[in-house]
Amino acid sequence: WLRLSSAASAPGCGRGGCTFCFVPGSVGSGRRPTGFTLVSRRSCIAACPRHRSSSCLPGAKVAGIEFQPLGSGNLRSGHKNPSLFLQPILCRASSPDMAHPTSRSSSSNRSKRKRRSSPRAPRGPRYEQLRLCRNLHGGWRPGSGRPRSESAGVSHQTRSAVTRHQVVHVTMKLRDGLRGLRNDGECQEVWRHLIAGSQRDGFRIVHATVQSNHVHLLCEGESRDTLWRGMCGVATRVAKGLNRFWGRRGKVFKDRYHDRVMGSPREVRRALAYLFGNAAHHGRPPKRGRVDGRSSAPWFEGWTQAPANARPHGEHPLARARSFLLRTGWKRWGLLELEP
Repeated sequence: WLRLSSAASAPGCGRGGCTFCFVPGSVGSGRRPTGFTLVSRRSCIAACPRHRSSSCLPGAKVAGIEFQPLGSGNLRSGHKNPSLFLQPILCRASSPDMAHPTSRSSSSNRSKRKRRSSPRAPRGPRYEQLRLCRNLHGGWRPGSGRPRSESAGVSHQTRSAVTRHQVVHVTMKLRDGLRGLRNDGECQEVWRHLIAGSQRDGFRIVHATVQSNHVHLLCEGESRDTLWRGMCGVATRVAKGLNRFWGRRGKVFKDRYHDRVMGSPREVRRALAYLFGNAAHHGRPPKRGRVDGRSSAPWFEGWTQAPANARPHGEHPLARARSFLLRTGWKRWGLLELEP
């Protein structure tokens, strides 16, 4: 192969410094090529990556030498015959570089080839692209967060969603060291504030029971926010009323209220039985044939037989149930029986 760099652009090429590849056709006594064979255009493009123009044909000025075909006819672009002999003819040089075969372009190419053959310098450290995110701190890590203790209360995770068709069982615990709520004065104070806040903006307290250190409620709410606002109002009312009754200041309830959302009739029936029998569960059972007087059991109409201390349902101090589960749905699993 004989690679010659052009000093000027070939006609129609549009760029300078193209490299043309030829094969010596014959060699004379002085070992100088007297003829050249032009490689086919496809092979020339493969051999010379920078050569992308099909118009670089004989007639271009290559290092001050003009090539013309030996035979008759013109060499057209895309000719099928790749074996055409060309005869070099000297042309008028427009610059000293074109007049001499050792031009600047050829020397620069040789220096470039030498530099390319030299070993490359070691690359610097590679940097990795960091992942973009909003917060680059926080999140769960082993041992992070507030230390957990055995006295940890209700979790601060997001509460469950609530709809108007569901019933919520709420429990509020009293702080240690305070007087019991089953006493007459404390129980009346708690019930007074429960009645005052039993119905408000879609929030309803349907049933309740007051124990010595906690309160159980069966509530209804249009949504989770409605239930949360209603419970905050009730807890504030009860806490302020008890502090005023005791003549003290400070927190009354131990932690956030605990809630459990129920969506089936069987769950609601079990919750009613647990609510009205909670006094007996804590060691204060009512007398035979009676129900707990510190709860809403005397106004409840779902007993198999009326208790001795029953009160008219029309005088129910709390809100009326509106959900199907708390009105009639729970009765599918049977009415409640009195404690033996």
